[in-house]
Amino acid sequence: MSWIQESKLKWYETLAVNVLKCGSIPKHVAFIMDGNRRFANKSGVKKIEGHSKGFDKLTEVLHWCLLLGVNEVTVYAFSIENFRRSEEEVDQLMSLAREKFKRLLEEKDKLNEHGISIRVIGNIGLLPADLQKLVVESMESTKSNTEAVLNIAFSYTSREEMTHAVREVAWGVQEDLLKIDDITEDLIQKCLYTRHSLQPDLLIRTSGEKHSPLPKKLTCPGEGPEEFVRRETTANKRKHGQDREVSQQNGSERISYKKPDSDTSLDLSDPFIVSNLC
Repeated sequence: MSWIQESKLKWYETLAVNVLKCGSIPKHVAFIMDGNRRFANKSGVKKIEGHSKGFDKLTEVLHWCLLLGVNEVTVYAFSIENFRRSEEEVDQLMSLAREKFKRLLEEKDKLNEHGISIRVIGNIGLLPADLQKLVVESMESTKSNTEAVLNIAFSYTSREEMTHAVREVAWGVQEDLLKIDDITEDLIQKCLYTRHSLQPDLLIRTSGEKHSPLPKKLTCPGEGPEEFVRRETTANKRKHGQDREVSQQNGSERISYKKPDSDTSLDLSDPFIVSNLC
């Protein structure tokens, strides 16, 4: 399927677009492409077909984003963690990626006509050499376009992105290009793969799965995020002796611990609370 759909809208689709454009349109929308394998299992088809169907649906979504005037779209397509899957599935995914990037290059005139710039973010050095070449060609052939941006997160994780940024800064210090005092939040931001992008206004996970923000093994039954942070903070303070009270009793020291007040709100200036939130 084409990256750029040219299908004519039905009258009610045109109406819907015009109504939505009267309101506030997000500048940057991000999609986590999840659920392709579950779709394949549910439909009784091979996993790679599920991934292929996921791409087809993605092109429909990109078409709507273009019509609505969304300036930037990010697609989290392939995580570095996906390399842990079976060799057969990884090989099939790499083949699918080759096919889609080749198609993208065939349609570069369409992309340029619409002013769409392609950016691939991630550690592309982990990809096969021929796929790396296709990725670079895709970015180079559209880099001058300024109307819209499609970020494809491929061979990407946020942890690896942060590690890459820190290594870039460390290299600068090692080569005497930077001083320790030069290291700022702004400098690290400039070393990220996503340095050219706005923060997403909307993040959509396509599978419909809901994920708890805290690991189940860390939480107690019926415990919400605030209760979790308060409990962990109390334990952390106790570990470091920050909430103990020492009193004298019959000539000897008696150590007791302050009981946490469940009615008080969290103090975000408390470093122990901040450490549990991070």
